[in-house]
Amino acid sequence: VTAAANAAAGSRTAELAFSSFGTVRSATVVQRGQKRTWDEWKEDEIASRDPDTDQTGPTDSPAGDGIPNLLKYATGLDPLKPCGNVVQISTEKTGGAFLVLAWPVNQEATGIRHLVESSEDLQTWTEMAEVETEGKSSAIFRDTVPINAESPPRRFLRLKISREEENPH
Repeated sequence: VTAAANAAAGSRTAELAFSSFGTVRSATVVQRGQKRTWDEWKEDEIASRDPDTDQTGPTDSPAGDGIPNLLKYATGLDPLKPCGNVVQISTEKTGGAFLVLAWPVNQEATGIRHLVESSEDLQTWTEMAEVETEGKSSAIFRDTVPINAESPPRRFLRLKISREEENPH
């Protein structure tokens, strides 16, 4: 039995029946689509590869690196392997100096919001923008506040990943 690649976003299911010398066997086959939901990703990337782990929640870190599963889902990183920084921070000097965040994007992920927040004290965070990532393998956010003598003495940016189901807008 062969099947063409599933170009649809969602999964598709087929029921198969096999007969041999009067014995009939049946099977259900699920072919993943181009996109994977959070639950499909957890099953594929964590539960099926490490059935003994109970570290499948969005804030869990089965690799022990402190990077939560939801961030690894959104960025396409392996949840069972430790990784370094997910977000790269740099400055851009076009019309002044600005902080720039860049990060990988999992094109298969669905229902994910990529938000950038700013802070002057690492305690109070303000949402700056939601970055559109559809169809992209990486994302970039350029801060709107220049780094200069008039700007706050300290400025921090962070990437906040959330699931649309949890934060409808």
